[in-house]
Amino acid sequence: MKTPTKPIAKLRERYLQRATSKFRAAWAKRGITVPADVQVTCGFPGGGSPTKRIGECWPRSRSASKVNEVMINPTVDVTGMALDILGHELLHAVDDCQSKHGTAFSRNSRMVGYSGGKHSTSETPEAKKLIAKIAKSLGEYPHGAVKLVKKEKKESSGLHGCECGCGNKVFATAKKLEDFGFPACGACGEQMLPVDRNDKKVVVTV
Repeated sequence: MKTPTKPIAKLRERYLQRATSKFRAAWAKRGITVPADVQVTCGFPGGGSPTKRIGECWPRSRSASKVNEVMINPTVDVTGMALDILGHELLHAVDDCQSKHGTAFSRNSRMVGYSGGKHSTSETPEAKKLIAKIAKSLGEYPHGAVKLVKKEKKESSGLHGCECGCGNKVFATAKKLEDFGFPACGACGEQMLPVDRNDKKVVVTV
């Protein structure tokens, strides 16, 4: 009888938890303490664009459990990249996100071989070696990337132009015209007639 496989969500979260433990142990030797209660998961960021923000760490004050919450964007499925992002976010948890990408964050980053700053990534051979070692120990990151699809969203149904013989011109929605008919000119009082229609606006969203 075939043994049921575990849900992929549990596998990837367990993977990130085990990777966190390995970062914690390695960095402790350099005086950097990753909180023992930090929570890690795969999830879309809540504070920025899902296409640009590939990782996130929330301070304890924003969590009902009073722990740091780390998320790796589901669009990422490359093992080395996911671990690199995890390391960056764990460095935020070190000071409970207090310095953001400031001095303390950059100092801690450089102590463990990351470049520091907003785009801090593993930089030194030692840091890259640690990530490679974690990847070799845990195997491939058990996650398939979520592909975001751009959709065209109609912003409005467009506006109908109404014009009077005196030259006065206004615009109204189709619903307004349906409910109230064509308006009287505010300048001369004559009935206005339809003349044209604005093009619909199209907004590209994700």
